[in-house]
Amino acid sequence: MDTDSELTKLKDRTKYKLNLELNKYIDEKTRKEIIRDGKDINSDDDDEEEENKYREKPAMEILAHKFYKAFEIISHYIHAALSIIIAIYTIYYTNLFYNLYTNEKINRFYLILSAILFVIIFGLFFYLTFYLTYFKKLKKEEIDKYFDEIIPYCTALGLFAFLFLIISMWPVYYFYSILIVFGIFWAFIMSGNFSPNGILGDCFILILFGLMFYSPKFIKHKGHTYY
Repeated sequence: MDTDSELTKLKDRTKYKLNLELNKYIDEKTRKEIIRDGKDINSDDDDEEEENKYREKPAMEILAHKFYKAFEIISHYIHAALSIIIAIYTIYYTNLFYNLYTNEKINRFYLILSAILFVIIFGLFFYLTFYLTYFKKLKKEEIDKYFDEIIPYCTALGLFAFLFLIISMWPVYYFYSILIVFGIFWAFIMSGNFSPNGILGDCFILILFGLMFYSPKFIKHKGHTYY
């Protein structure tokens, strides 16, 4: 019995070694044809093919990840560009700032309150981005501490500023006031994707605000209002 068992084990080992040697010399195309015909001489369920698939999987995952990242970046820039285009058209179509300056139905009290809050916000913005960076020349880590302290106040001031602005515009634009204000605000945030870093980016933001305030100079009509 021991002799038969040893002979069986020897045969199995010999068959296994022969299969390994043959697999090295069989062409991959021929091997696939044998597998397709159900005549694969390798009884280990195509271990080599499974190993190849395992090796190829990480490369495919990396490629898919890179493709997804590229698609995400392109999509983000397209959305940002569309937001800016819509905001520019809104300002042109309504001639918003002309009506804010001249329309008698605008609630001046809330408009002035909103303007005061925006001035405070821009003052804080100037303090953080220009004064601390270019005059006091603090490091980024030190400026971040000021940001953490001031941002909550800027957020609260911004919410009230937008609320007062919407109230002041309501007699003219009604429900559209909300869409106009938040559409322009969102486009302003998205414009940061196209602004350069450093002092050029800060100047770019200031130029954008200047163009908005002086937009009535470039728009020939008085705007399409909704009252």
